[in-house]
Amino acid sequence: LVMDKGVRAHYMAHCYDFYKPDMDSEYPVVDGALSIKCYQEALDQCYKNYKKKASALYYNALTIQNGAAEYFCFHSPFTKLVQKSFGRLLYNDMMATGDHANPLYSSLASFADLAYEKSFGNRELERAYVTATQGLYAKRVEPGLLLPKNLGNNYTATLYCCLASLLHNIPKDDLLGKRVIMFSYGSGLAACMFSLTVTRDADKLTGIKSSLASLTERLNSRTKISPDDFLGLLKSRDKAHNKAPYNPECPVADMFPGSYFLESVDEKYRRHYKR
Repeated sequence: LVMDKGVRAHYMAHCYDFYKPDMDSEYPVVDGALSIKCYQEALDQCYKNYKKKASALYYNALTIQNGAAEYFCFHSPFTKLVQKSFGRLLYNDMMATGDHANPLYSSLASFADLAYEKSFGNRELERAYVTATQGLYAKRVEPGLLLPKNLGNNYTATLYCCLASLLHNIPKDDLLGKRVIMFSYGSGLAACMFSLTVTRDADKLTGIKSSLASLTERLNSRTKISPDDFLGLLKSRDKAHNKAPYNPECPVADMFPGSYFLESVDEKYRRHYKR
């Protein structure tokens, strides 16, 4: 998987959308609506700058419809946001071309004069671009959502869970030589868009594909617990936060062989591990 040179696009802004001001708590403070707006604004700016750089080096033009990039992976706090974000790229394509009469954008043309700030959280616009991109979404984005759909938000790892899912789900021959656009996001905020080109040498993909072959099997082997048991585990984490001395109660029998685990925290907050 070769990172395309010269096309990385970044966007940063100072914003309290999701942050952790209270060190006595394990949990962050979240402004959900603002966080989604920040994510989409960062996506817009990264896509705009990525297209500008990439068009000069790799494409005559890039839109999500023309196949210049075959697959897309997004930071995935929840998959509905990913679907809306992919649809929003179509809206960005229309606004960038200025060709509002193009049949490709017929379902979005009525929003061409919408003020930019009013495009965020606009339910009618979201419904229009999600509907218009359903087919493309199923082909170019959904294969990368196996792990996010099953595991929820992985925070830092979520973009790479998408990449792993994509490489697992797409047959080797359909990956060779294809480009994958990657969108990374972190609240606060910082974002980056870059792309990877898959090798054309099928043998070089063998190792990656084989290492991911057991993804579905591993998902199916998870231990199912009740909501009450899950809430009990969360409460035990709350009680243990910043506690010293402390001896965890997690049973070793539930761990994978070879796992490292916390055995104890002493009165000076020194942590002791076993395997």
